[in-house]
Amino acid sequence: MRAIFGWFVTMAALASVVCAAQPSAPYPKSEFITGMTFDPATERVLAPGSDIWPLTWAADGHQYTVFGDGGGFGGTNSDSRVSLGIARIEGGKRDFTGVNIAGGKNAPHPAPFVGKSLGILALGNTLHVWRHGAGSDNKAFEFARLYRSDDRGATWQEQPVEFSRKNGDFAGEDHGFFSLAFCQFGRGYEGARDAFVYIYATEIVDPSHWRMQSPGKITLLRVPKDRLAEKAAYRFFAGLDPRGQPLWTADIAARKPVWEDAVNGTHRIAASYNAGLKRYFLSTMTVDRVGWAGIYEAPEPWGPWRTVLFEKNPERFGRKVITFTFSNKWASADGKDFVLVHTKNDAWASIEGSFQVNAK
Repeated sequence: MRAIFGWFVTMAALASVVCAAQPSAPYPKSEFITGMTFDPATERVLAPGSDIWPLTWAADGHQYTVFGDGGGFGGTNSDSRVSLGIARIEGGKRDFTGVNIAGGKNAPHPAPFVGKSLGILALGNTLHVWRHGAGSDNKAFEFARLYRSDDRGATWQEQPVEFSRKNGDFAGEDHGFFSLAFCQFGRGYEGARDAFVYIYATEIVDPSHWRMQSPGKITLLRVPKDRLAEKAAYRFFAGLDPRGQPLWTADIAARKPVWEDAVNGTHRIAASYNAGLKRYFLSTMTVDRVGWAGIYEAPEPWGPWRTVLFEKNPERFGRKVITFTFSNKWASADGKDFVLVHTKNDAWASIEGSFQVNAK
């Protein structure tokens, strides 16, 4: 009898350890957005073999995206595979089509360069892209370089803005940042909060591997939207003053994280402003790539952040996740209905859903 009792005590202790070890969100649950539901019947999975899919909405009414390591729309992991390609998304959330522009299956223009990109932005119909490195995995840590397209993604011109160790931007234990993601506003950047472009970037904690960067830190940059090509015009978030207002510095070494997760870490990210809800959304890879998603909201680009979604759901998000991007074009006017575009098992995946909002 004593042995049986001891067995139960041991099992209970093990269960307690397992429960205690479950990952938890780094920020309190949102009191404004009380829930987030998805409609599986609306899911569309396209472009098998191609990943990443950041999204921006141009003045011409189309959305533009970047894909990696595949053939894009109509292609596969081996058919017309490119390291990085540009595509256009035409139509509404229920009838859209994807069209390769530069690189990928039947694209009229070649891929602009190799590497990866998590950030694409339309200012009017002028597109901007951050290129990360010249290859896959932690080669993306080598540099973050800005490119511009004046012909809606067909051709790209390198801009004189690069952040890297070899340029002397980072030294010592400061390994820099990657995964630069533009904060998305409305069509052609309409509805922006001010005259700046805001950019989130994941800090490189350990450049020796391509796993989660832990502790996870995300920094915030901003630059006047008419000076994107001037490196000297960029400023970095440096904390809050006593009144809770953001401090900005030209000293890159003085930057401070705007978001942190010391336990679960983070990797690649996406950011957007929901005009209907008047909230900024930041979505991150978290814990590992097997179905985990972290989505956070804040009233300002610098916070304070609250958790909207923190879950492991391989059935919904796949067993290989990368980015989670909200389409501002396909959001409802009140902001409650959304379309989330994400990378599900190396493919484009879009799914509709709704936020439940506290009316108080």
